[in-house]
Amino acid sequence: MQISRLSSSNYVQWSEEITAVLRLRGLWGIVSGTEVKPVASETEKVADWLEKHDKALGALFLAIAPDQHIHIQTCKSDAKLIWTTLRSVHLSQRPGARFNAYDDLFSIRKGEEETLASLMNRIDEAILRVQNLRPDTFDITKLDKELVCMTMICSLPSDYASFSSSLLLLEKMDRSSLQAAFRNEEINRMHRSGDVSGKDGASALRTFSKPPRTGGKPSGTPSGPRVTCTY
Repeated sequence: MQISRLSSSNYVQWSEEITAVLRLRGLWGIVSGTEVKPVASETEKVADWLEKHDKALGALFLAIAPDQHIHIQTCKSDAKLIWTTLRSVHLSQRPGARFNAYDDLFSIRKGEEETLASLMNRIDEAILRVQNLRPDTFDITKLDKELVCMTMICSLPSDYASFSSSLLLLEKMDRSSLQAAFRNEEINRMHRSGDVSGKDGASALRTFSKPPRTGGKPSGTPSGPRVTCTY
């Protein structure tokens, strides 16, 4: 029986397919942890369990693409731990994971030779991945707040790629924390380019901490570069 091997983007589909295969082979209890290893005194049962465990390890390993093996290097002799590790990697419920899932969803385009039915299947899979990445307490209010953060990150140009990647690793993402990160990144970039020092650095910090004034130029404005907050 052929199934799609686990890649960086098909965990939901893969987990359903490999679960079906493991059930068919009588190995799902080993992987899910419901079939625990017998006590050492029950030698025959232990031998049977170890044999099934080895088969489960083999089935899992062959169903994982080579570029995903890195995630299981420290647990490749434990079938249950492989399963839970892969789930935590691919279904991480961090805001950044949801951002990537939404990005994948809105990037879907019909292939040149693709049928509309196949296109709908890909959309359904992408939606399911988004849903699986939401905590049980997730609601529309939290979605609105995350969309603001996602827009802030998505608006950054390519030369901010490393900075954007670091933001996607945050366990908690809200507007205030992103604004603080944006301020720090801007100041750091100005320091690295030699544009901020001493009095000018303090001026830049004040600029970020207050809304920009409208109208004429304020009195006492120091000479040198200014940073305008646009978010």
